[in-house]
Amino acid sequence: MWFRKGEDKAILGAGFGVSRATAYRYVAEAVRVLAAQTPTLHDALQQVAADGWCTSSSTENCSTPTASPRPPPA
Repeated sequence: MWFRKGEDKAILGAGFGVSRATAYRYVAEAVRVLAAQTPTLHDALQQVAADGWCTSSSTENCSTPTASPRPPPA
């Protein structure tokens, strides 16, 4: 619930019958679990490059000047 609503952790803990400290620990643990599942920046950039997206800030390094992975309509 905290990720969607951003509720106060003390109120969130009270709603589930746990202390404020426990609510903080649960939220911190959830953040750690989610963070462990995310790709590294290097892996994410490799994936978007493989999908055809341009990740360069300069269009001279891109095959097309658009941010779309599909070619522009003819």
